[in-house]
Amino acid sequence: MTHEATISGDELQLLLNLPYPELEVTYPMTGIQLFRATQVREGVQLHVLASPTSFDDKTDSDLWRRERPTWNDLIECSLASGATTYTNLPDFKGALNGYSRTGRVYYAPDTNILYDGFLTTTQLIDPNKVILSDTVKEEIRAHLNYKHGPHQIEELKHSTPYNHQLWDMLLNQRMKQSRKAAALALREYEALSSHALLVEAAAQTTSDKERNDDVFTRTISFYKRIHGVYPVVLTCDAAMVDYCKIENLDYFLFQLPKTIESGLVTHRCFMRLIQTLANVMGFLKVGKVIILGEYQGRRGPDELEVIFPNGDYDWFIKHLKISRNLLKNTKAYDNN
Repeated sequence: MTHEATISGDELQLLLNLPYPELEVTYPMTGIQLFRATQVREGVQLHVLASPTSFDDKTDSDLWRRERPTWNDLIECSLASGATTYTNLPDFKGALNGYSRTGRVYYAPDTNILYDGFLTTTQLIDPNKVILSDTVKEEIRAHLNYKHGPHQIEELKHSTPYNHQLWDMLLNQRMKQSRKAAALALREYEALSSHALLVEAAAQTTSDKERNDDVFTRTISFYKRIHGVYPVVLTCDAAMVDYCKIENLDYFLFQLPKTIESGLVTHRCFMRLIQTLANVMGFLKVGKVIILGEYQGRRGPDELEVIFPNGDYDWFIKHLKISRNLLKNTKAYDNN
C-alpha cells in the first residue's frame, strides 16, 4: 500500500531529511540509476551513476524513442539546476569584462540558452541587459501543447518494464518535448521577461529551425541598427554562428559539457535538479519515494505529487505539517 502527497518544489528539502544515509535517484519506469546523493554539512554530495550508454535501449517503438530519458536530458537538467555548467564558462567570464566596457551592451540568448537556464542559474548578467526576441518565445510556444492520448499511454506501458500504472497519470498530459519546453525554456523566459527588452521578430517563426535562426539574427541586427545598442548573441549552437557572421553580430559560443562530474552541490541546487528531472522525465524515484512532475489535476508549475511507502509517508507528513505551520506563522507575524 502506498500514500500520496502534493508538495511544492521548496518542500523537496524534506526528502533530504528522510532517515537514510544516502538517496539513490533513478528513473522508475526502467530502473536507470542517475545519481547517488549524500547530505553533508556543506550541501549534497552527488555521485553520478549514469553515462551516455545507460540510456541505450533497443526498441521498435518510435513513441518510446521520443519519450524515454536521454543523456542530453540529464545534461540539460543539470545545466538548468546549476549542477554543471558550460565547459568554457571561464572564457565567458573573461569576455564579460571586455563587453562591460562597450557602451550600451545587451545580451541576446537564443532558445537553446533558455533551455539550459544559463542566465538565471549563473546570474552573471543583469536581466535588464537581456534582449528577448519574439522568435524564442514562439519557438517555445510551438512545443508546449503536445499531449498523450489513450493509445500512446498503452504503447508506453508495453515499452517499459516497471511501474506501468504510473503512465495513466499522463493521460491527456504533456509529452516529453512539451514538458521540457515548459519546465526549462518557458520557466527561464518568464523569469527574464519582466526585466528584459522584448523585441518583435523581423518575420514569422516557422517549424524550420534554420529559418528561425535567420529570423532571430535579423531581428537582433535590426534592433541594433534602429536603437544603437551593441548586442551579443549567446548560443551553444554552432549553426547560429554563421547567421551571426552574416548579420555582423558579436556572439559567444558556449560549449556543452559531455560529462557530469560528481561533486558537492548546494541544497537548493539539488532540489532544483530533482524538480527539473521530475518535470522533464515525468517521473523520478528518490530513495523509495516516486515523484511525479506531470500528472492529471496538477495546479501549477511548482507543484509535485509524491508517492510514499507506508513508513516514509508517516514521517514525511508529520514534518511537512510542521514546516507548513512554521511558514504560516512566520507570514502571519510578518503581516503584523
